[in-house]
Order: sequence, then structure tokens, then C-alpha cells
Amino acid sequence: MYIAVCSSSDGYWVGKPSLRSWRQLALEQLEEDEEESKHSNGQTNGQGPHINNKFGMEANVGTEDETKTFNEDIVCTHGALSILETERKLVSTEVWTKLREYFPRAPEFTHMQEPCRQCLTLEQEEKDNEAVSKMMALEQKNQLLNLFHEKNRPVLTKWPQVKRRAVDCEAFNFQFF
Repeated sequence: MYIAVCSSSDGYWVGKPSLRSWRQLALEQLEEDEEESKHSNGQTNGQGPHINNKFGMEANVGTEDETKTFNEDIVCTHGALSILETERKLVSTEVWTKLREYFPRAPEFTHMQEPCRQCLTLEQEEKDNEAVSKMMALEQKNQLLNLFHEKNRPVLTKWPQVKRRAVDCEAFNFQFF
């Protein structure tokens, strides 16, 4: 299947990594569906599939994290469309219909879908915090330079002036060990 990227404003958002690996994901989805149909046909009285080896359950747990759903790469942590525009492409409705046949449970985002509001708010807060930090760092740098060059220092006129006088060291009779 040739995947055409949509140049007009209609279509669906698809993650670039999903688009690159759609064949592999489709094969994995097909194998997964076959496994589910085997297990559902072989079960009776609500019993699960029989596992002969003692590591069967542990092996299934490890692969669960590795399996990836098509188009989940553009889903943010809040379950909405990711704000990363560079990680997605707009494909035509025809292409999306074909992909939907392979991946019926894939998240669907039309071209009208707005990116996640929560993620946009968090991103703006991060930018604001970064700007404040940069301004504070610049101010501290300027204050340090002023201190170093003895500029804009407070005048200590209220402090008592200490008169220094020469001290006769022999009068104190220091003993060194």
C-alpha cells in the first residue's frame, strides 16, 4: 500500500513512527488476533489456556510492554492528541480508511482535532518558568559583576570607623610551641 500524505486541509493525523512501521504493526496485530481467536475457541467453562512450561506467564508479562498500538505515538499522557507536530503527518481520508481496516482500535484524530489543552498549558508554564529563571540568572550575574567591579555597593557610613594603631608585639609576650 502506498501511503499518500494529504496536502489539503482534510484528513487524519497519523504518527510518523506508526506510518513508517505500519506493515510490521499490522503483522503483529494479525498474530495477536489469531492468538485471541485460538484461546477463545479452546476455552471451556471459563478456564484459561493451559500453559505447559513454568515460565509461560512470566514470558507473557514481559512482551506486554513491547507491543505497540498503531497511532499511539501521537497520543499524549492525557489521552488526547500530542502537541508535537513534528511527530505526526496528515494523511488522506482514503489512506486512513485503509489503515483503519488493519487497526480498528487505533486512536483516531481528524485534521480538526486540537492538541491537548493540558499539555499546551504545561508547555507554556515550562517556557514561562524558563524565562523567569534566565532573567534571575542574568540579574544575579550583573550583581556579581557590580560587586567585583565595586559598583553600586551600599555605602557603609553608619558603621563605626575603627582606628587602626600599631601594636607592639613584644608587649603581648607570645609563646610559640
